Amino acid sequence: MLLDFAAQFSIPVAIIASGYLFAYVKKIVISAANGDESLPPWPDFSEWWLDLLRPCLMFVLALVVSFLPAILYLLWSISGGQEMSLSGLFPMIAWGMIYLPMCILAIGMTDDFTAASPLVVIPSISRLYLQYFFATFMLFSMVACRFVAENLFTAFISVPYVPTLLTAIVSLYFLTVEMRLLGVMFFVNKRNLSSYCN
Repeated sequence: MLLDFAAQFSIPVAIIASGYLFAYVKKIVISAANGDESLPPWPDFSEWWLDLLRPCLMFVLALVVSFLPAILYLLWSISGGQEMSLSGLFPMIAWGMIYLPMCILAIGMTDDFTAASPLVVIPSISRLYLQYFFATFMLFSMVACRFVAENLFTAFISVPYVPTLLTAIVSLYFLTVEMRLLGVMFFVNKRNLSSYCN
């Protein structure tokens, strides 16, 4: 992803990039949820906390809550609880990828950390299960395409940093498409989601 490219330079750069990226993701979701057909402009750097640190923390929270079962399983395996198996880890990662889009949508629309709670996210998913299934299917497909693109770039381009940069651009495009999809889904179903994500 774009953050992989930023992390090659320094961890602070990756933190700033993640905050800025999630701030833009929020703007995409909100813009699409309000019925706007064009992409919003990139965020400003007017306030350090509001523009970078808070979105970064929200992004980290969304990832941690979504992949908490997988994280706990990994920690348990590392501490000697049981040898890690892909058959046990894969369903937890799949659950995280199912949970994550609605978690991002809920946090983005409410600008509230508590919106990552299963009490908000799971009822919202259940209300839109068919449309949300399509959104998560698109996310799985985009992640798969991202890995295919990364392998192709690495195999055919030997210039340093260029494969990572191209993969970051592809990832940013897929992320933009997914966030627009979530925002439009919210726009079409405002009445069903208003009690949870507004």
